[in-house]
Amino acid sequence: MDELQKTLHELSSLLERLPGVSVVSTHCTSSYVDVTLRILAIESIGPIAYAAQGANVGFNLWSEAPGRPLSTQGDPALVRYSISAKNSVVDGADALDHIQSLGVYIAWFLQGTGILNDVEANRVLDLWNGLKPSALA
Repeated sequence: MDELQKTLHELSSLLERLPGVSVVSTHCTSSYVDVTLRILAIESIGPIAYAAQGANVGFNLWSEAPGRPLSTQGDPALVRYSISAKNSVVDGADALDHIQSLGVYIAWFLQGTGILNDVEANRVLDLWNGLKPSALA
């Protein structure tokens, strides 16, 4: 398993620790990464949006309901959220760097809320060269 696949596996595991979040699919090339999510708990949208902004990755949503009966268009189970990262000419970071940065933000949130214990959080933060929360205080 290459580094990008390992990162996607770790990131998926972290994201799925958030309430109501499941990873629907991942797609990657050497210059682009896309992670598609289903989020059924509204309280999980904020931390992901904050992490995406901090990591400079896209966070978009769309519905799979069009073409179905109108009554299904309000079903949150049919909404998909996409996290996308690409190589950047501006800062020289590649898609992998951005996705790992997203993972660091998610790990900080999970650790800060007690969903992830210190040992698990530190393992991921070490893997992605993330600062420990104590170093941020």
